[in-house]
Amino acid sequence: MEIDDRTELTNFERDWGAWGAFKVPRFYDGGFETVSDTRASTLSLWESIAAVRAFVYSGFHKQALIGRHAWFRKPEWPTYAMWWVTPGLIPTWGDAVKRLELLHDSGPTREAFTFEHAFDAPNGK
Repeated sequence: MEIDDRTELTNFERDWGAWGAFKVPRFYDGGFETVSDTRASTLSLWESIAAVRAFVYSGFHKQALIGRHAWFRKPEWPTYAMWWVTPGLIPTWGDAVKRLELLHDSGPTREAFTFEHAFDAPNGK
């Protein structure tokens, strides 16, 4: 997957390849230019909840989580959503936004959940 990494482009202007056009949830209230962008976003695929939990709560990422209150304002909405991806399909930024909005609107469901309210994979793994 080739991603446009030209530094003069905002995340909203980049070509994200198979991930699709960059999107933010409807409740994002920051700017759309680099100087006014107030979000940290990532879209990643993991084999299991245990694998992503091990990454999130250890090492450098754990240290970043500890300091997040000094760097970011406290959000009034979910900061992440998890869901099981159909094998062979690549989720897009648009898919991620839909899941985050679903989690915000309906709470944890099989379609969008959190570590605290996780659902088993459809195949039981």
